[in-house]
Amino acid sequence: ADPGSTTVKVWYCDASCDDPTFLAAGGTAVEGQLADLGVNPLTDQRGIPAMSAFVRAMHHVGATPSIPALESYSATLLFEQTARQVVQASGTNGLTRVRLLGALGTVHAFNAGGILGATDIAARQPTGCYVLLTVKNGHFVRSFPTAPGQLDCGAQNLQMGS
Repeated sequence: ADPGSTTVKVWYCDASCDDPTFLAAGGTAVEGQLADLGVNPLTDQRGIPAMSAFVRAMHHVGATPSIPALESYSATLLFEQTARQVVQASGTNGLTRVRLLGALGTVHAFNAGGILGATDIAARQPTGCYVLLTVKNGHFVRSFPTAPGQLDCGAQNLQMGS
């Protein structure tokens, strides 16, 4: 069979698709496409102050906000939280790798100011949180859960490999 004659019936699209270039390049062919994100989408920035700060900072430096950058920003918020915890307990010269890792071991419900679902960092457990977006009229819109700033979370969303 000619590879060019086959029709794609199902696409899987993760955070890499939540990008304006995907929408522009895909045009009408991506209408109805679902994208699965493990964080709240950038369109929720008005209701999530931490995300709004991220978007402002990205624009300030002339960069385009993206989901991978948002995930990196979330990691810096975790670093900031645990570093502050160590400094509070051990003083301004008390920040060491050992103490920082020890502080990470006490974080059980990190959510990066609402960007992520509550994450048990100490137990090294994934959240099982996600949101689905659907391409409608050339834009991503929430399809599940529909409320801004909400993620569907839980072990039921995780598939454990054997």
